Amino acid sequence: MKAHSWCTKCKKTTSERCWECGKLFCDSHLKPSKRRDPIWKVCDNCEVSHLSEPIVYRANIKTAKGNQYAFALRHKCFGFGWQVDGGTTGMEWEHYRKAAEKQYGKNPAWSRYMTVIHQNLAPGDFIWTRDEGASFYLGRIASRWHYAAEKEYENADLANICDCEWVGPYTLDDVPGSLMQCRGPFRIVTDERLVEYTKLLFCEATAMRYAPRNSDGPPNLFKWLSDSACEDLVALYLQQELGYSIIPSTSKHSTAKYEFAMIQRESGEEAAVQVKNGSTSLHCPDYASAGFKVYLFTSGGEYKGDIPPNVETLAEGKLLDFATKHRSSLPKTIRRWVNYLYSQ
Repeated sequence: MKAHSWCTKCKKTTSERCWECGKLFCDSHLKPSKRRDPIWKVCDNCEVSHLSEPIVYRANIKTAKGNQYAFALRHKCFGFGWQVDGGTTGMEWEHYRKAAEKQYGKNPAWSRYMTVIHQNLAPGDFIWTRDEGASFYLGRIASRWHYAAEKEYENADLANICDCEWVGPYTLDDVPGSLMQCRGPFRIVTDERLVEYTKLLFCEATAMRYAPRNSDGPPNLFKWLSDSACEDLVALYLQQELGYSIIPSTSKHSTAKYEFAMIQRESGEEAAVQVKNGSTSLHCPDYASAGFKVYLFTSGGEYKGDIPPNVETLAEGKLLDFATKHRSSLPKTIRRWVNYLYSQ
């Protein structure tokens, strides 16, 4: 029997997802986006933020020629190739579309790229990209699509463009791990923590005032740290405060029960660590049979069950105290939030 998907709101059979939150809804509970092309549909709960909040993307600049990144940075634009014969600067979309369909209509890639540049991007949206030299750049879209036919744009094979304000370059230390990879030419960043970090970084580079969403209540570092940044903070604490050396080769996705293994530099004691950033709880008795010391940390969950002799739970307060006292030794992805939330 074929499985059914159900509308989040009314529980009717459906197969459509809200473009913003990704939850399933039926036609009566989705509406065409007012911010973008009507093909994007959003639910009632997401409509307000969808209209007011910028969207963050991880993208590659793909054309038929090299050095397109340097050209895009120098000319403050983001875009793709797909030039048309007889194209003119500033030509209307319908004129471009008709000419391009004759040249590229049978190529599905053209349609995908044009959806990105003409329908998706809006002024205020952010783009992360990485050039051929492994440097990262962050751009803020400043215009809608337009066509550029000047010789220099033709030579660079960047004809379909949006104006873009770029900041950077940034190194690996500046960029959270999940922002480093992009499958395909374009990917939406949905993690709110990465979206807020993007805004914080751009405001820092451009002297704009940063104001995070959902910032009610006292400062909370772990609310804004990405999963990888939280793991880095725990690792640095264990190394600098408790004298452990991490064994890098043990940090594998195939060993999901632990983030990595360690050795205490003075005693030679073996240990491992498990980190959960968010509301996930950890069941301490699950680690009783490990045969070595186990450190556990969850930023928003609970430590459940009796704590075995070989298990030690890490207090959020100790990690926060370490972070505020050792700012200069923290990766920039953590240091920026520490400096913003806890002024010196």
